[in-house]
Amino acid sequence: MPDAAATARLMRVIDEMTKELDRQGLAEAMVNLGFDPTALAEVVIKAADGDVVRFPGPGGRRGH
Repeated sequence: MPDAAATARLMRVIDEMTKELDRQGLAEAMVNLGFDPTALAEVVIKAADGDVVRFPGPGGRRGH
């Protein structure tokens, strides 16, 4: 079970991501696509902590 500080950090990141998607006019489209902000927020936190985050980009790994 995550501790209170980790949960609070996750919720803050989700809140900021939601605000940014809304600012860009993408929030409704992301909801319609079934976007899960929690998974992305967890990756954002890992990257912010200095962990290497693999991102295959469009089309997958393409021979890597």
